[in-house]
Amino acid sequence: MFSVMSVGRILILCAAFAAQAHCAERIALLPFADPEAHGDAKALINVSARAALFRRKLDLIPEDSVAQVLRELRIRNTATPSSDEIRAVADSLGAEFVLVGTIHQFNVNETFTEATISARLIHAAEARMVWSNWVAVTGGGETALFSKPVIENPKRVARAIARKLFATIRTTERLNAAQVTAIYSKLSAPQNLVACSKIAIIPLFSESPESQSGQMIADLLVTELSRKGFNVAEPGSVRNVMLACDDLRHGQSVDPVSKALADSLGVDVVLTGTISSLTDSRSAILGTIPEVGLEMRMIDANAGTLIWARNLERHGAQQFAPFMTGITHSPAKLTQKLIRDMVDDLPTVRKRTTS
Repeated sequence: MFSVMSVGRILILCAAFAAQAHCAERIALLPFADPEAHGDAKALINVSARAALFRRKLDLIPEDSVAQVLRELRIRNTATPSSDEIRAVADSLGAEFVLVGTIHQFNVNETFTEATISARLIHAAEARMVWSNWVAVTGGGETALFSKPVIENPKRVARAIARKLFATIRTTERLNAAQVTAIYSKLSAPQNLVACSKIAIIPLFSESPESQSGQMIADLLVTELSRKGFNVAEPGSVRNVMLACDDLRHGQSVDPVSKALADSLGVDVVLTGTISSLTDSRSAILGTIPEVGLEMRMIDANAGTLIWARNLERHGAQQFAPFMTGITHSPAKLTQKLIRDMVDDLPTVRKRTTS
């Protein structure tokens, strides 16, 4: 027979388990967006993404329930839903977080593999991004010694890239991390610091053959700036402000949009630019060594003044490479290296947080 004390302990344990279950961080995974409709890529990535997240022991809301709510709310843009849409989805499903993603590239054949996807985890109540990642899986290219092997099976590519994408996912803020608080401006007169408590990214205007490259690089910037310690405005909220301004001209004149972002989202700095050149993946299949060229600029959102600008170029074989080793065959990988170096070189002031 159970003693009164034993029964009491059981009740306490049951209550603890119930509270833990009630506080579970439920996640609504929206279907990955695929702007260029890469064949079966969307179905493969969605299945692989859920499998990868289950392996991470995350509490995912059933796919059918998410699909039904999206239909009821008439939400079609699953890449950059607005703050109101995120909250509506979360409220309908009892979710604490909404997870969104985009398939930027999914090229798989016997000669060359290049798949690129990105994702963001959004705290629904605050419409605040708590995690983001941008990854690429590549292989093959021009015949070269020590080149990565081609992955010809699309299912294998989907599984590999989903596991890589969600390897770092977390639902809490990083503690004791250095946060960017200001940017050194050499273009202002006199030279001074520009506050940067929050930065917004406007997708780049693209002059390259890759029609979605502006959004792809914008999503890459979200990940790399967050890694550096920038507080990046949620892209869905930024897009909503641009729609309200009736201005989706990526990378063009952004003065009115910058002021609206400052007023609506508390943004201090806006980052945008132009893609002057970017070798497309079809050329990489033929063995062309890729090139990328970007014209980047930062704008003080409150003053509307230019505070930083750079012309950036990178070639897949900039350094001496005997026997064709050390060459970057993937345009996506080359762009990632360029953006990462750019972000690391930004003249910033960072303050370490303790909570």
